[in-house]
Amino acid sequence: MNKVCDAASESIGKKELLQYFKQKAEALESETCKTCPTRKETTTLQCGHTICEACLFVKEQRMCPVCKTGNMPPGEMITTVIPDELPGNRLHDTIEIKYVFQDGIQTEGHPKPGTEYHGETFTAYLPNTSEGQKVLALLKVAWKRKLTFQIYHDPLGLYLLKYCIHHKKMKVVNTNTDDSYPDRNYLGGVQMKLAELGVTEDSLK
Repeated sequence: MNKVCDAASESIGKKELLQYFKQKAEALESETCKTCPTRKETTTLQCGHTICEACLFVKEQRMCPVCKTGNMPPGEMITTVIPDELPGNRLHDTIEIKYVFQDGIQTEGHPKPGTEYHGETFTAYLPNTSEGQKVLALLKVAWKRKLTFQIYHDPLGLYLLKYCIHHKKMKVVNTNTDDSYPDRNYLGGVQMKLAELGVTEDSLK
């Protein structure tokens, strides 16, 4: 091997040879999973890390196990306090959350890069209590880390967006769905889900 390197360096120069090996090493690294030695079926996520399918921490959310960042497409999160009472939360206003996504093109880490996905506006609600405000702060961290939504392929062949974190989408009582209030366990449950994604009270410091 040393003789080969010496012969190559004489013909193209040591500087060029070192540059060649550096480029080859970088190319190999870009194809290798950041958390295990495998090079099989790797995906480059939006954060730039290359991860194999087996090492994706939360496969449905496509969350990177290295930096805990998701692959949510760009959008806008808008919060407003409105003078309504949610069922089971008397004497408190309501926090309204709007998530706005425009139509776009899928990028690396999405189900089918280069293919269009359809945007949408989603609305959800929290009670404007101390715990509700805490959950809102945690949801803002999850949004910043691109963990809140994901692109999925629906049965009709369209690429749409859906929640990765359960939100309450109704302001009225509806016993046929878990998207409405009252629900004594919701705020605690969503905090547990956020903790699974690495979003905890420590994230607010």
